[in-house]
Amino acid sequence: MRLGSNFRIFRNSSHAFIDPLTDQPGLTESIDVAPGGTFILQPGQFALGTTLERIAVPDDILGKLEGKSSLGRLGLMIHSTAGYVDPGWEGRSRSSFPTWPRFPSSCIRACASARCHSNA
Repeated sequence: MRLGSNFRIFRNSSHAFIDPLTDQPGLTESIDVAPGGTFILQPGQFALGTTLERIAVPDDILGKLEGKSSLGRLGLMIHSTAGYVDPGWEGRSRSSFPTWPRFPSSCIRACASARCHSNA
């Protein structure tokens, strides 16, 4: 799976802490990178990114998304809070990137699957 062009970055300077139980307007900013454009994540910054590809998982398959180890050895840590893809799910996967170097159009994720004993 390849990295898409939409990112959400955190504006930590506007809030003393992140509280997931309250509305915190201005905490994040959506960024759309133009075709051929560049997105640079500064040291210590954190971003969420979406995959370029949409995935659709059949009702009898469970998917698991992982970061690519070849990129991990270069210092790119790709984390997926929701690494499992539920049977029947469809959409673009979202991943977090702490201090992301430049890897244009690289494959950033690997997808594994397992057949379920029954449909979801």
